[in-house]
Amino acid sequence: MTECNQGLAGFVAYTMIASAAFLVGLSLVASGAEPPEQNLDQQIESIRSAARLVGVSVGVMVKGEVVYQKAFGLSDFENQTPMTTESVHELASVSKPFTSVAVLLLAQDEKLQLDDPVSKYFPDYAQALAGPTIRQLLNHTGGYGDYLQSLNVANAGPERTIVKAIAESKRRFDPGTKYEYSNSGYVLLGAIVAKVSGQSLRQFTRERIFGPAGMTRSFPNDPRLVIPGRAHGYNLFGTALQREGYTSPDFSLTGDGHIMSTTGDLMKFSSWIWSGKALKPEFLKLLTETNPVTVASGHGYGFVSRKSASGRRTAGHNGAWEGTQTLLLTFPDENSAIVILSNTLGSRPALARIVEALSSNFFPPLTGGQTKNSAEFVICAH
Repeated sequence: MTECNQGLAGFVAYTMIASAAFLVGLSLVASGAEPPEQNLDQQIESIRSAARLVGVSVGVMVKGEVVYQKAFGLSDFENQTPMTTESVHELASVSKPFTSVAVLLLAQDEKLQLDDPVSKYFPDYAQALAGPTIRQLLNHTGGYGDYLQSLNVANAGPERTIVKAIAESKRRFDPGTKYEYSNSGYVLLGAIVAKVSGQSLRQFTRERIFGPAGMTRSFPNDPRLVIPGRAHGYNLFGTALQREGYTSPDFSLTGDGHIMSTTGDLMKFSSWIWSGKALKPEFLKLLTETNPVTVASGHGYGFVSRKSASGRRTAGHNGAWEGTQTLLLTFPDENSAIVILSNTLGSRPALARIVEALSSNFFPPLTGGQTKNSAEFVICAH
């Protein structure tokens, strides 16, 4: 993608969340008053209803403890099935932090080097993929465009077909010279995880991430799976609601968008990561580490990092794709997180307003923090 808001048929989206969403010095917080949970429920339901989101599930974790977890609206519009906190959502690009962690686990195991050339793992395309390194794929400086702009996702074929299409595409710039958000890079990373580990990406993720993190309601993003409590996806076009389009199972399982999960499991993932249980310090810091090329974007190795005007360091990612909008926003230094999962694509500002409502209740400004807006927090996604 040349810009965050470009992509396939309008479905590649981005969410801009003002830093006020992370500090929110509203008078209610500044006065020391704490609104009742019922009022927060009403706020979120009002936002959901006004934005015509079919359903939304939210969760807040503060210092490792879940302090708020609610669901609103419907998980299945046709059958009027209520959304619950156990409803399973497609994560879209919120899957990318999982792929990044998988790569870093293998680097920690000394099974690969981050500065290995990508071509090392694809001998059939050694010349076509020569140049970028694994590190550059992780922080979106590998030079690849976006395969989503030219591929029919309803009939994408197996992963090797997608890899072939990426290898045969023309790179947009020399590796390491520019930042450009790339789904293609994360497809290649997912394939590398499989080649190095000797397991499929879904098997590796299940054994090395879901299991250790205690994520019991997380699954590979396979439309063929029968998953009790799966949230059905919808697209909103103005006032018209449509079911999400069909996506090839092969496409759904690539490293750029291969996870389905719940708010509860994503809070477990955040806690597992930032408590240091998954990665040694030298690898953990890479998740949010930028360089001169990526610093303006805030993109580290799988997470976008910002510091809010309240003084909090944030690390997150969002996702937007057919029938889903998602956000994982973490506060690494506090083992805290906000998770928002909606089964409706088409009203991005609603998620920002929900973040604001949650932040004002649970994340008052730190000492010395300001209450005015500063830089916007921007995350690209598919």
